[in-house]
Amino acid sequence: FGLKIEVAKAPKTAAFANLRDLKIENVPDPFDANKVLFLVQLVNQQHTEVFSVLCEDLISRVAEIESVDEVLRILIQRLDKWKSLFESASGQGLTPDQQRGLYGELYFLRSWLENEGDANISLLSWQGPAGNIRDFQIGEWALEVKTTHGNNHQKVQISSERQLDTSNLNYVFLYHLSLEEQLFSGETLNEIVDQVESLLLERDASLSDYKMRLLQVGYFDQHRPLYYKKGYKIRACDVYHVKDQFPRIEEADLRRGVGDVKYSIVIADCVSYQVTQNELFQTINQKN
Repeated sequence: FGLKIEVAKAPKTAAFANLRDLKIENVPDPFDANKVLFLVQLVNQQHTEVFSVLCEDLISRVAEIESVDEVLRILIQRLDKWKSLFESASGQGLTPDQQRGLYGELYFLRSWLENEGDANISLLSWQGPAGNIRDFQIGEWALEVKTTHGNNHQKVQISSERQLDTSNLNYVFLYHLSLEEQLFSGETLNEIVDQVESLLLERDASLSDYKMRLLQVGYFDQHRPLYYKKGYKIRACDVYHVKDQFPRIEEADLRRGVGDVKYSIVIADCVSYQVTQNELFQTINQKN
């Protein structure tokens, strides 16, 4: 990836000097002494997949911008974000909890697409990879996906007082998947990743956006061999409308000075708030 700019506008690249996989530098233009080439180059060929998505992301962010100053500001901002992704790519893959969490979010995403969900809106609403409070949120609704397995099928863990807080939202849903893990049986993480991609292809959605979110989660192609043995089977898939006296803690419930609350919910006590998947998808498709 390269950009020809005036020497006076050349961005500082010192912050990127110690990257192992990328080389970001200003190179003198051999044909014009007043200009330099701002270059982003891949050093480690193992990360070709990540680099290609990076280039697509950079191009899409600046394609419509005419101001050179604004283009450079956005490029540096995005590169700073991508720096951590390249560092993650050298890791050892997702933990078992992270694998289950990603599977659950993709399971909901696939179900939504199969129920006439708009592909681009569904990607925009997927907030989990960015580390936001709720897994899916757009407009006036939000949805949190929880997966349980083994001996913990009857409780879900809530990570903050805001995760199921209905303030400023008209609809909040809890989407609970009870999983059974089996070796060489069931659906693998790789398989559901590929199936969601094929659904997005059919709907002309932005695959670079999808791939970028997978990278944000920590799912990289070079780690796929780590995930081919373990499969998931669905024991139960239930949806709950969080409202009224639904068992939860909201921010307004806390005394002054209390925060970072984590708690669990007993699923059996939520039955009266259960809705069908058809009701869920009808609601969120209408609101979009």
